[in-house]
Amino acid sequence: MKTRTTTAIGGTVLGTLLISGSTAFGQCDVTPPVGAVEQNDPGYCGSDEADDPNGGCNNAVATWQDLGELGASASVFGDVGAYTTTAGAATRDLDWYSFTVPANGSLTMTFNSYNQTAGADPIDFVGFFATNSDDCGALTVEGFAFPCGGDLTVNVAAGVSYGVITTVDGFGAGGASDCTTDYVVTMSYEESPYDCGDPSQGACDEPNGTPGCADYDCCVAVCEFDDLCCDESWDEACAGEVFNLCGYFSYECNSVAGGPANDCAIAPETVTPGIIDFDTTLAETDGPAQPQCGSPAGAEQLDKDVWFLYTPATDGLAFAVTCGYLTWDTKVAAYGPYADFGTFNPQALEADFLACNEDGCTDGTYSSTLSLEVVAGNSYLIRIGGYLGENGPGQFELSLVEGSGCLPVTAVLGDNPVDTTGAVGFNLDLTGICDPGDFGDDLIYNVTYFTFSPDTSDLYTITTCNQADFDTRLAVLTDECEADSCIACLDDTEGCAGFTTTLELDLIGGVEYTIAVGGYNAAALGTGTMTISAGPPPDPCEDYDNSCAAPQVVSIGSYDIVTAPCGDVDYTGFCDPGDFGTDIITNAYFMEFTPAETGIHTISTCNQAAFDTRIGVQTACEFSTVIACLDDTDGCEGFTTTLSVDLTGGVTYIIVIGGYGIGDAGDATVTISDGAPPDPCEGYTNDCSSPEVLPGLGDFPFDNLCAQAAGDRQFDMTGFCDPGDFGDDVVWNTYYFEFTATADGDYTFSTCNQASFDTRLVVASSCDPSTTIACNDDGTDDSGAECEGFTSNIDVPLTAGTYIVGVGGYAAGNAGTGLLTVLGPEDPDCPGDYNGDGVVDGADLTILLGDWGGGAADLNGDGIVDGADLTILLGNWGDC
Repeated sequence: MKTRTTTAIGGTVLGTLLISGSTAFGQCDVTPPVGAVEQNDPGYCGSDEADDPNGGCNNAVATWQDLGELGASASVFGDVGAYTTTAGAATRDLDWYSFTVPANGSLTMTFNSYNQTAGADPIDFVGFFATNSDDCGALTVEGFAFPCGGDLTVNVAAGVSYGVITTVDGFGAGGASDCTTDYVVTMSYEESPYDCGDPSQGACDEPNGTPGCADYDCCVAVCEFDDLCCDESWDEACAGEVFNLCGYFSYECNSVAGGPANDCAIAPETVTPGIIDFDTTLAETDGPAQPQCGSPAGAEQLDKDVWFLYTPATDGLAFAVTCGYLTWDTKVAAYGPYADFGTFNPQALEADFLACNEDGCTDGTYSSTLSLEVVAGNSYLIRIGGYLGENGPGQFELSLVEGSGCLPVTAVLGDNPVDTTGAVGFNLDLTGICDPGDFGDDLIYNVTYFTFSPDTSDLYTITTCNQADFDTRLAVLTDECEADSCIACLDDTEGCAGFTTTLELDLIGGVEYTIAVGGYNAAALGTGTMTISAGPPPDPCEDYDNSCAAPQVVSIGSYDIVTAPCGDVDYTGFCDPGDFGTDIITNAYFMEFTPAETGIHTISTCNQAAFDTRIGVQTACEFSTVIACLDDTDGCEGFTTTLSVDLTGGVTYIIVIGGYGIGDAGDATVTISDGAPPDPCEGYTNDCSSPEVLPGLGDFPFDNLCAQAAGDRQFDMTGFCDPGDFGDDVVWNTYYFEFTATADGDYTFSTCNQASFDTRLVVASSCDPSTTIACNDDGTDDSGAECEGFTSNIDVPLTAGTYIVGVGGYAAGNAGTGLLTVLGPEDPDCPGDYNGDGVVDGADLTILLGDWGGGAADLNGDGIVDGADLTILLGNWGDC
């Protein structure tokens, strides 16, 4: 296994990574080139919404913006920045793009950014390149670059998922940039001239009898040094260069006189649980570099290492911890398991690697805490070394917890950092012992434990309220981490955004308690702060300056507001805002409005809020004075709202803007206007009898929100076509196209990764559902991967003629915007006439450029759309 110069990152590490020490640059040109792909989350930066549409591994369920398979070049553009949330947390936006390449080759990425803030420097922008974008647990950053024109060249291989990640070097506090950093990343891909990376070629570190070897990066490096290794045979000379050029590990231990007895992996010290002394002062380094520890490039090695052999008596979770036992920067790694250590082969240490930790302690000493699941009777090597050569005497504690992930750290009064990303699968089952809340089961998932000993008996508050980026649960135990000793637990707390928690209970001075901090379900994990205080909890809304007694005074116009979990409005028995949920407007924000004239007035957050909104209008602060309220409005995405109400001129009203549920709060724009709102669907005529006529092949935008508002635009295929395994056989809220196939052949109709909602597609010969030819609910793309967001794809053979294509939703509530892509065979008598209109012109050129690097617009049959196809198209320019 090859040791690369990489930085391993886990699910949320990029949310906290800082880059520094670079030189300044001027502002860059960020004009997107033709065909560049825009980020799919415009407006997210500065928002508190839970799931960033391209939040990558920072989301509980990873959400990369998929670019598909790259061609010769591709570009992405958007904006990122740092900001402070409504809860006061300093954070930043990252954009995550994933892609693959068609064959082994090299990829050069050029990064440019422009910070619109006056006098700002774009230096705080940084772009990363990562591998394994489809597995956050294995995600590895291979390098990074700064603008302007900062570039990075890497080897890439077919069959591997890659990613480009953009962000800024800073958070929302301390003068970091705001959300005005625009960027463009341009990627140029070139297929490798070397035949490398095929597993059948054999290992790289030994003669294999074939040209090339199985490790693509190493093979290219060696063949660039000696091309005979790829042209003729991978012989002994080629294998020898592997250790010079590729960083392959070859075991060698040269202990010095007076060095530790366990200096070498082949002679470890046998240990059992307890506190163990060691000294690395005169130790040599014989183990492999381990980028998995999380160290930056150039610091992957565990320098001056010593070795220990541990054979547990029972199954469980073993911990090797240096926290509090030394004063220098350690790393701890584990290898194995070994059923018979007598057969141990040190050359295989890289392959035997199990786990590593660098800075896992919370005491600020850069000490380490390694956890490892172990099986009784197997042996495990524990390796302790230093960061960048640090060394010295010290101790580590080895412990074993049978079947549990409980190793508490000491908590203090005040703020305690929480990170549950390393506790996946360590759950606390309180079933039959304590019920944390009304929803879900009685487990606390992905638990991190703390011990806390109060000095005095008092009421104590333990809280993650507005201080965690995941849905938290808390519990307090009296007997270490034993579930049956639980004395209190809680899930959600009113007034705490993001389903965070505040737990209050009486504790006895001098007694040691264990606090469990975890998530609502298996997907709930992340980082945050747990605050412990004596006495009643602090009021999180103490400095919040909006209330019904102190509303924002408004008139006709638009207002940007931020709602917060500082009070609800309960209309139960007075006004029903909609068909779903309670009659409460959560996280209420109050406005005072006095209309100049009597008549209809409209208050709207339609398509202008980052959360599910509700609106109410009252004549006074008493909830019973409500005269109108509303939840969702047809034609408004994201469950936003438009409320029209008849108001009396000169009378003062209270407008309430809030959310549907306790987690619905954040940024919104509220527009107040006189008169009824314009009907966004006025003049909407699309139905099966009057479809939009498609001019040919290509990409065509659609919007079926007005079809949803009309309420009768369904294409019912029941008995004629089954679109998938789930739901009914209806295309809901259908938007209709008329498509004419100009030739017999295979056609594709697709919304795959191109719609804001769960889509369904149908192709029929007419408006009669019995003429349905094909339908699809959840599709797959060209690589066989499932389309994101339950979008759709149909591949169907058609004869020349006219057809109805319907685009709609999975259910009545599924509507929004998207892009329908239509592909098909070009006229063999008119190469380049993609849209079948009998002429090769600018419309066809647009289709070719839009498919550049792909295959659908391929004219010469070589599987890729490139300059050769452009030459053919230009040669046939004009009438066919």
